Amino acid sequence: MKTNALNALLAVSLMFGGAWICSDASAAPRQNASTVTTTKVYAPGSAESSSIYAWIRDKSPEYAPVVTGTEISVTTTTVSSDKATVAALPSPPVPLPTSGTPGQTITIISTFANGGFESWTYTWNSRSAGGGSWALSGYEYKKGNLNIQ
Repeated sequence: MKTNALNALLAVSLMFGGAWICSDASAAPRQNASTVTTTKVYAPGSAESSSIYAWIRDKSPEYAPVVTGTEISVTTTTVSSDKATVAALPSPPVPLPTSGTPGQTITIISTFANGGFESWTYTWNSRSAGGGSWALSGYEYKKGNLNIQ
C-alpha cells in the first residue's frame, strides 16, 4: 500500500514538475540589452548652454531655469538590444534631440557657483502610432550656500 501511495505521489510530482519545466522552457527568450551613458560638460555662457536652456524652456516651461550662465552637464542614457545602435551613439548632442528611443533619458544639471544646482531629467515616451515626446520625469533645485542675487 505504501508503494502505491509513493508511486502516486511521485507521479503527481513529476507531472507538476514536468508542467513547470515545460512552461519555463516556453517562456519568451530574454533580450541582451546594453546601457550606454554619456556625459558632456558645457561652459557657462557658451552657445551650447544657451541652446540647452532654450530646450528646457520649450519642453517644460513651468520648470524654466532659475539661474542661467552656469556650467551645465548633460547626461544621456540609452538602453538598446541593438549593439550597432548603441556603438554608434554620440555624446549628448547640442542642440538636444527632438526625438529619442523608448526609455532614453536626458539629465541636465546646472551647477551654481555657490554650491547649489538645478537638475531636470527627461524620458522619451513613445506613442503606439509612432513618434513620441520628451517628458519631464524629474526636477530638483538646491539653493546653495549663498543668496543668489
